[in-house]
Amino acid sequence: MFAHFKGIISDKDDENVIIDVNDIGYNICVGKSTAASLNVGESVKLYTHTAVREDDISVYGFLTKIELDFFKLLITVNGVGAKFALNILSILSVEQAALAIISNDSKTLSSANGIGAKTAQRIILDLKDKVDSFTMGDVLSADASSSADCDSAAKREAVDALVSLGYSRANAYKAVSMVTDVPEGTDSETYLKLGLKNIFTL
Repeated sequence: MFAHFKGIISDKDDENVIIDVNDIGYNICVGKSTAASLNVGESVKLYTHTAVREDDISVYGFLTKIELDFFKLLITVNGVGAKFALNILSILSVEQAALAIISNDSKTLSSANGIGAKTAQRIILDLKDKVDSFTMGDVLSADASSSADCDSAAKREAVDALVSLGYSRANAYKAVSMVTDVPEGTDSETYLKLGLKNIFTL
């Protein structure tokens, strides 16, 4: 229904913000980490998902498109509604949640309010393949907003190369993401060599 809202925050609490858009105040449900990062009086753009039920219409907002996309992926899992999906993204970044899923780390997922061990396992079972193909590339390209596109592509190529060598994608991603203090425009071969050194420490 609504792709995004852009306006001034007029009020907020731990789980909601009210955005004034053309003199109309819209209440948007947000994660606690998002709410904590926003201040009354500042301008903000939130990417949104509208959940419609018989007795309620709620709008959920996110600071980045990747958070919204991951939220939509989570709510495809049976038993994971919008509230529970938001709880996951309140305590975990997309990167952390994605790695938990592809690493079979149900303990990390179940640390979110309302997510028990069985639900965490269901999330892993339903989304492992989807996260592997859908999220990791986006996380790599969004892990630092200042990174150039060529760096993101080089990281993805290095991760793919490590996977082809037999390493899990989770460890491959961790190893490459540990490569820091390299100049912008670093090629995939360099990321691969440094990633290989890091992967033995995991």
